[in-house]
Amino acid sequence: MNAIDFFMTKQNLWGQIAANVNWERNITNIRQLMELLNEAEIKLGKISKKINSHFAELCNPAHKAEIIQKIVRFKENSFQPRT
Repeated sequence: MNAIDFFMTKQNLWGQIAANVNWERNITNIRQLMELLNEAEIKLGKISKKINSHFAELCNPAHKAEIIQKIVRFKENSFQPRT
């Protein structure tokens, strides 16, 4: 995840995204994708071919419903109410 963040920062992609309409939603989507890739890296190891294949799979429009389910599960598991 740090590598993607570094690349996005180095190429000024965060700034370009922030200059557009719906920038908050777009940045949130990218951050969530980064989290999914990080989870995959933990599960699959740091073998670039496996990570690249998983990323390509996530980008496939046919897997949109699956990606949304993963994001929802991630949000549900991450939510911890403060008391």
